[in-house]
Amino acid sequence: MKIIITLLCLLSVAQAGELSLGWKTYKGQKDRIFLDEYGREVVLRGWSTTNQAKYINPYGQLPFKDLEHARKELLNLKKITGSNIVRWLFVWDAIEPEMDKLNTEYLDKHLAMIKEAIKLDMQIIIDFHQDLFSRFINPVGDGAPKWVVDGMDLPGKGCGKIIGNKVCKAIWGANYIFNKDVKIALKKFWKNENVRTSKGMIPVQNLFNSFASRFLTYIKNNLTTEEFKYIIGAEPFNEPHYGGAAKRWVTKKWVNNELWPFYKRFRALMDDIGWSHKMILAEPHVMWASVNAWPLSYPTGLGHLKDIPKGNWVFSPHIYEETREVANLKKPKSGIFFDEYGQARKEARRLGMPTLVTEYGFFPIGKGKLQKRSKDYHRMKKAYYQAMEMTIPHNKTKWANFYAPQVHGTEYAWENFPDTTDPRRLMWGAVGHDEKSRAYPRATQGHLINFFYNDGLRSSYDQKLLDWVGLRPVPNGKVYFSTKKYIFMVWKNHGVNAPTEIYLPRTLNLKKSYILTDDNVAKLSYANRKMPGLSLSKDVGMVREDMGGNVLTLENDSLGYHFALIVEYGEKDDFNKSEILNLQRQIAESIKEERSILYFTEKLRVEKP
Repeated sequence: MKIIITLLCLLSVAQAGELSLGWKTYKGQKDRIFLDEYGREVVLRGWSTTNQAKYINPYGQLPFKDLEHARKELLNLKKITGSNIVRWLFVWDAIEPEMDKLNTEYLDKHLAMIKEAIKLDMQIIIDFHQDLFSRFINPVGDGAPKWVVDGMDLPGKGCGKIIGNKVCKAIWGANYIFNKDVKIALKKFWKNENVRTSKGMIPVQNLFNSFASRFLTYIKNNLTTEEFKYIIGAEPFNEPHYGGAAKRWVTKKWVNNELWPFYKRFRALMDDIGWSHKMILAEPHVMWASVNAWPLSYPTGLGHLKDIPKGNWVFSPHIYEETREVANLKKPKSGIFFDEYGQARKEARRLGMPTLVTEYGFFPIGKGKLQKRSKDYHRMKKAYYQAMEMTIPHNKTKWANFYAPQVHGTEYAWENFPDTTDPRRLMWGAVGHDEKSRAYPRATQGHLINFFYNDGLRSSYDQKLLDWVGLRPVPNGKVYFSTKKYIFMVWKNHGVNAPTEIYLPRTLNLKKSYILTDDNVAKLSYANRKMPGLSLSKDVGMVREDMGGNVLTLENDSLGYHFALIVEYGEKDDFNKSEILNLQRQIAESIKEERSILYFTEKLRVEKP
């Protein structure tokens, strides 16, 4: 493989531009992918903005205190995680506190903060957030403004006075089943029933769509053309629930007759106001695939949407580990998320959409020995990303699949509580670096075949090294690097004239790392000199050498398969060049045979979601 450097290689690190959707095919499997303006496949990794944006306190339903605070936190986000996307949380009641009157002063504060994220080369999802329909029904909720709720003439009975009330206080999601006001409000919304307003009786979705149209238009009109390119699209409804006890036939009927027709009307709205080239991120009903979520939600799972839309659509489920958040005391092990993420990939393929999981994450707090072990934060984080990056064969062999479509994601949520000892901040994982500083393939010169980052994490519970995956290019041969940090990537160039970009986290020691490609081996810190044409530079916005991660760019002038392997060696490790050259040959032979070298070093535990 000849590696050449171009001016385009240097420019592409600094500006992603507008994304579009394309296709890639491998042995009859056809998958929807994100493409940048150069035709490269793009992987999106990021976070949702702070949970605090839902509430009046502490920042007045803003994600940050002020613009200076936003600059600081967004820079921290970029520095620690290398994010290239942010899911930006908005709530209806803060934007339109009075009917037909947008709070432009409030929106301008948001937009000023969004512009800071764009300067850091981050794509933006406009998240129309809601929980329990409105905070004016339940204080832990968010969404619709008071004037809408008042016009619904709800009974005001809440969850009742005895059992239901206790359950709702213990589990906020139980409001979807027991809170009569939440259930009635949601049913009125999905059936688009009339609500009383100062201008007469108007269907509630008409009110919402009118608001959304004016809101999205304001965003477009108050960003420059270049800034607007970074708005990837809109997510019109967070965690949709029909309101009421989980029943299979009710859920299926609602998905087809009410939820997705709502999405289609929203898509038409976007098309009408100049957002036709932007994407709509459609979430299936909350906990759609989790058999353990009953009775809060019925897991319809795969294949139930009948009228599948075409165009700029993104499948955007949420994936949480509901059982370990409550009662599952089993230690998280390698493979626990393969089933759920496999279902997401399969459904997205059926729908003809890419998969972008707009919420996932875990609560790293537990009491007692079993609780702490079952809620091991690092094990859970490693298992999430393992399933986002890898797929496994149906027969669950010791090798991963050669071809593995990446799942995109925005983890929930990037918190910024002033007190770093606040348990809420620890719970959402905004403190600490290693588990958040992850390598990922930002852009691929052609189509990405597989990617895996072995992060070197240790168990939060007992500090055991989590060496779940190594490299084994020869069956029954040596297993390499399971105890080391490494990045392995395979892609197929089909004539794209722009480089592959790999984000290298700041936790990867460049001075101790080596890079191995199709026909080169070099120490990573010297690679700019040793490997003709390779480029290694600081990430966007990282002005000092000791700040943030780096971006490795590789451009190939030959078609077909290529690979890159980056390995961090320890202080006492010997770099055996003859062994590495033999490994290089073995990897090349495996790729030629389209055979995976990613090897599971322990038995997988594939759990039902």
